[in-house]
Amino acid sequence: MCCIRFIVCNISLCWYCISLTFLFPCGRDLRCLSGLDRLTTLNLDSNRLDSHAKFPSLLNLRVLWVNRNDVTNLSLFVENLAVSCPRLSHLSMMNNAAAPSYFNGGSRQEYYDYRHYVISHWPHLGYLDDTAVGQDERAESQKIYGRRRAKVSSISYSGVPPHGKRKSTSQSAVENMR
Repeated sequence: MCCIRFIVCNISLCWYCISLTFLFPCGRDLRCLSGLDRLTTLNLDSNRLDSHAKFPSLLNLRVLWVNRNDVTNLSLFVENLAVSCPRLSHLSMMNNAAAPSYFNGGSRQEYYDYRHYVISHWPHLGYLDDTAVGQDERAESQKIYGRRRAKVSSISYSGVPPHGKRKSTSQSAVENMR
């Protein structure tokens, strides 16, 4: 069972919902969101979601907040999310270990790498976290990750490969595939 029984019952009656704020801890089992085909906005802040969270198919979802969760592996989380929610226009992942920023000890380069990686998965993403996605940033994201993304979809590594740091085994494997 996903959450508290009462909440699950209410969600199942909400097939026509277009906006939902889900406040109770779910962990990574989000099956209770299945069937919400009209859902366009979902707030899952502070729900202890981790990198392995499996979202059901939410084809109309445009706005998703997953701030203050336990996402540590960016590639795993984003790859799964991009399949389940392909039409996101607003995504906020602030205060997750996989979303480096000034506020959680990430460097400027790690922040840019994070943004480019995430933006490369959604062609219509207009906002990532609290910042608009510009055309130059989108072009740079496609330049960096556009062609590689399909090749790395089956390879999982923790976080985004930062520039100028030693390559991990999985990064070397990706480069060898070229």
